[in-house]
Amino acid sequence: MSAPVSPTGQLISNPIDWKSPLRPSGKSRGKGKEAAVKDYSLGDIDYFPPKILRVKSLARQSLFQDSKGKGEKDSGAPTTTSISSHYTYDFRAPSMGTNGTDFFEIRELVLQIETLIYEKKPENRVIETVRARITCILKNPRTFTEKMGELGMILFYLDINQQERPFPASTERSLVAFRAHEIENEVHSLVEKHEAACPNIRIPSGKTHYLLRAFAHMAMTSGQEYNKGGLHALIAILESNQFHVTNDLRAEHHDHILIVTKQILANQAFIGLFRRDIEVHPNLQDAIRIDLKLNPNDPVHTPHVFWDCFMFLFSDIRQAHRNNCYAIGSLIYATENAPYKTVEMLVQLLEQGHYIFNNRISIPLPPLLEKRLVYAKDLHLQLPTQDALSLTTFQHISSTMSSSKSSSGSTEKDQLRSCLKMILNADDENTQLPYTERLYHAYKYNTLSHLLLGVMEFSNLNSPELSLTYSKTKEEFLDLILSGIEHSTIRQKLGEKLWFENCSETDVELTPEGVIKIGSKEIRGFKGDRPNLVHVFKNSMRLFYLESGEYILIDSFADLQKAICGVVDEIEPDGKKAASIKGSILDNQFDISIARHAAHLIDEKGIMGYDLRDSDLLVFKQLGGNPHKVLRHVFGFEGITHLVNGSGTPNDFMRRLWPVLRNLDRNFVRSTPRFLAFTPGHHIWTISPKKMHRLFDSKLKFTDFVQIHVFGPADTLMRSPIPKEVLDAVIERYAYDNVAKQTWKERFERISSLTYEKVHAEFMRSDAPHCAKNIIDDEFGKIPKSNLDLKKIFSELQIRMEVAQLDLISEALNEAPVLLSPFLLAQQLRKLLIQHHIRVVDTYDLECAICHAHDLPIAFDLGDLNWDEGVYREDPPHSHLVIRYSWGKKNIKFYHRESKQEYITDNEEFEYFNLHLPAVAPSPHPFW
Repeated sequence: MSAPVSPTGQLISNPIDWKSPLRPSGKSRGKGKEAAVKDYSLGDIDYFPPKILRVKSLARQSLFQDSKGKGEKDSGAPTTTSISSHYTYDFRAPSMGTNGTDFFEIRELVLQIETLIYEKKPENRVIETVRARITCILKNPRTFTEKMGELGMILFYLDINQQERPFPASTERSLVAFRAHEIENEVHSLVEKHEAACPNIRIPSGKTHYLLRAFAHMAMTSGQEYNKGGLHALIAILESNQFHVTNDLRAEHHDHILIVTKQILANQAFIGLFRRDIEVHPNLQDAIRIDLKLNPNDPVHTPHVFWDCFMFLFSDIRQAHRNNCYAIGSLIYATENAPYKTVEMLVQLLEQGHYIFNNRISIPLPPLLEKRLVYAKDLHLQLPTQDALSLTTFQHISSTMSSSKSSSGSTEKDQLRSCLKMILNADDENTQLPYTERLYHAYKYNTLSHLLLGVMEFSNLNSPELSLTYSKTKEEFLDLILSGIEHSTIRQKLGEKLWFENCSETDVELTPEGVIKIGSKEIRGFKGDRPNLVHVFKNSMRLFYLESGEYILIDSFADLQKAICGVVDEIEPDGKKAASIKGSILDNQFDISIARHAAHLIDEKGIMGYDLRDSDLLVFKQLGGNPHKVLRHVFGFEGITHLVNGSGTPNDFMRRLWPVLRNLDRNFVRSTPRFLAFTPGHHIWTISPKKMHRLFDSKLKFTDFVQIHVFGPADTLMRSPIPKEVLDAVIERYAYDNVAKQTWKERFERISSLTYEKVHAEFMRSDAPHCAKNIIDDEFGKIPKSNLDLKKIFSELQIRMEVAQLDLISEALNEAPVLLSPFLLAQQLRKLLIQHHIRVVDTYDLECAICHAHDLPIAFDLGDLNWDEGVYREDPPHSHLVIRYSWGKKNIKFYHRESKQEYITDNEEFEYFNLHLPAVAPSPHPFW
């Protein structure tokens, strides 16, 4: 028996309505009662059958009651109703205010609930409970968001109401709170089971994917009704200090979901999009099934598609396993700044099953998606099979697929692939294994995200425009390799079949014997620098040949020659001429010319194109990409404003960056979730204006700002007495034995008025000044726990706190180290504020408040680096590029920040910047 997923996002044992929505997928409209019900929408009453029209008319009569007076009848109102006891609502409550939009949105949401009551026909006691709740919500003095959230949760629970899960009866408890605690309990259960059976962080617990499903189902009913109230409820849950859902997400992921949700609610164009019926191309239906945890034979209906689209929008996209930061950064930008255009494009791809490139070439999508979904290294983990089969992910796979549990008692350690095989019947293993592998991996990512990323990578690498990725475009490359062939038809035909692909290899290694292994494939004939070739394979672009919808990877010069000769046979009817052309292709000079071009593109010390030619290898180093092409070609963004050409030192970069940011409109800074910064040919990351809002609120010039908030506090601290805790920490790290520690202590005891500056100078005179600089940089600027002023920190953030709450937080910090860095302290305080139901605060805001409260230099958070250098897991860590004061070098420097550490970087790639704001073309829709 399969284990479908209910609209709550939970796995359920009894496959009832959730896989058969009220509205089956289909393009036909107006054909019978079912089609008419399917086409129901709040504005299009023409499609309603008579009974639904009567209900809707009665509902509108009651909703307009505020203009007619209570009890007054409309002479044209219907005299019959299919609802046994029609209920009327008073919309004249003073708390409604004067906002007409708010009034109508609440009224329409109530109408959705009344219509669902008619369609679902629940028990009378449920109807009475629902209507009592609605009346209570409308009468109580609540905000618009609170009313919408509560009504949205009524719609949500009415949609999923079944006998074994009754509608929440109490009218006193908030349904938003009820939903939040329901989600919290499910997450707690998943994590608890996972930790008991498997501490390995690379094995997903299902926690994050459950949250994505749960949030998505709050936004749309199983009958394809867009639930705006559900999105308001989601915002309330994520922004409230009363719930712990926030602690179940990384801070950056939490912020991303909030940004996207608010963008969806602000764009009325989504209403029309969600009314569409979607027929997913058969070759892409598994992508939907995998994300929603459906059986491979389950039908895919339109609500499934939009649930998955919501999951895509809410997903935390990272760069793990792929070195194409340009596609990742561009997709983050598109998702947060233009979710409508992004989903519209995604839906179009799902319907078509192919990507129309350059308005003329049709590229099939399944092969592009296939190459992104399963990573060999993830299947090499050692895991006790008995423990694996007790985990949520494997339990679900076992119940979803045709399984055999005869081997479940084995204690032998197996690879994940072996474990997946063990839960399948031997007869079905060959057909089911690919689905189960993707099902397993989909607990760590969203499949639709990778569908778009595959398209974006393809678009970036094959754009006909001049590219920053490599010196020659695809067309120029073909012209180069075919320069000896005067046959334009062959060149054109080859252009339709030969493409570049981001083919970064994740499973490549160099054995002690000097053999290069790529998965199961071995390269033994390479004569050049093997370690460098391994590096090239991990960051490579490759060629593939498109034949009948299948992608054939071109691994060697011989493969390329064979592919071109195949095109010649198709095009050239003259046998003698064809033989002559193929002769020139098979000539040594042909692959020498390609080798020369490959050498230019790779530009890697120790590897030449001729080394590759001698070993019959064909690879190209991927040097980066261009977000402009991706955003323009895939999503149709037009117009890109060039903002900054910065180069030189970090100080020079900030000096150039500052006036550009200051000259931007403040409303833009506050309303634009992300914009892009990139170093040509190296890396791209997303800048968040929210992280720099403190800078924009200042009226100071850049040099004055840095002097006051960075160098000023640094100079003051360097002249201040150094606390014993800081001095001890520096000596402890610098001296490697007790004798050395004692020597340093005696050395400092002879210095009067010991300050940070004197300690710095003394260590710089040591025999290892570089080591001393790094240690000083790590330890200076930390706050002794005894000097921590929590009251002042929270005052900076205008957080009023009772003495008892302050004591709770102080007590929780008792186990913290003696010295606290502002960066790590901010993370800890954020968790404590949420844990004690005080406030949800941005970590960077907390860090700035800590620095201001203790007169320390503030850091400049330049944004998310978009990559995850660690393991690809269900809640991947984020890396940030930060500029802050270096105590060791006495200047501002670049730092990488990850979840629990930061380290200095002066890599050349961060010395040269282009800062870009891709502008979205205005939409004809008035609400864009």
